[in-house]
Amino acid sequence: MGDSLDLSPADLAALAFFLVAWLLHTFASDGKLV
Repeated sequence: MGDSLDLSPADLAALAFFLVAWLLHTFASDGKLV
């Protein structure tokens, strides 16, 4: 990885998907979403 965050749309989509999945998992494990 370089000094600047030069992400392609595919990288951003993958990162966004990972963040959403992590948040859903966190909320579900806390019992807030279920």
